[in-house]
Amino acid sequence: MRRSMQWFRDLAATVLAQPDEVMLEIGAGGELLVARVRALLSALILLLPLANAARGAKASETLIGLAAAVFVNVMAQIWLALARRHTRHGWLPYATGTYDITTTTAVLVLLAFGDRVAGLNSLVVWCFYLIGITMTALRNDGRLTLYVGGLAIVQYGLLVWGVFASASNPDQLVSVDYGTAAIAAQAERLVLLLLMTLLTVTIVHRMQRLVELTGRDNLTGLPNRLW
Repeated sequence: MRRSMQWFRDLAATVLAQPDEVMLEIGAGGELLVARVRALLSALILLLPLANAARGAKASETLIGLAAAVFVNVMAQIWLALARRHTRHGWLPYATGTYDITTTTAVLVLLAFGDRVAGLNSLVVWCFYLIGITMTALRNDGRLTLYVGGLAIVQYGLLVWGVFASASNPDQLVSVDYGTAAIAAQAERLVLLLLMTLLTVTIVHRMQRLVELTGRDNLTGLPNRLW
C-alpha cells in the first residue's frame, strides 16, 4: 500500500513539475512530430465528407464536413510552419492542444444545429478528442496532457448539457440516422475521456523516467555524458 501511494506521489510530482531543458528540447521535437501527424491526418480528413456523401448523408452534413476539412488543413499548415521554426515557443503546445479539442467541439456543435443527436452520436468526429489527448504524450509534458484532457471533458460536457437542455420533448433526442441520445451513453464517453487522459499522463511519466534513467549514472545518480 505504501509503495502504491509513493508511486502516485512520484507520478503527480513528475507530471506537475516544470520540465527542464532536456525535456523541453524533447517536447519541441515532439511538437514538430505532432504537427506533421496533424497535417497528414488533416489531409485524410478530406476523404470523410466524400465518404459521408457516398453513403447518402444529408447535403448540409456533407458541406459542414467539407468546410471543416478545408479549415483544419489550412490551420495544420500554419501550425507546421510554427513548429519548424528554430525559435521555441512555450505557448505553442497549449495553443495547438486547445485548437485540436476546440475544433472537434466546433464540428460537433455545427452537426448539432442540423440534428441534435448527430452532435452527440457522431463517433467519427468524437474520436478526435481521443486523438488530441493521445498526441499530447509526444510533447513530454504531463501538465499539457492534463490541460487538454480537462478541456475536452469540459467542452464535451457543456455540449451534452446544451443539447439535452434545448430539447423540449424526448422525440427531439431521437434520430433516424444517429439513433437515440441517452444520458448514460454520454456519461460513459466523459468517463472514457478521463481514462484516456489518465492513461496518457502515465505514458508521459514513463517516458520522462526513461529519459532520466538513460541520462544518469546508475551508481551515483549523477548526470552522465549523454545527459
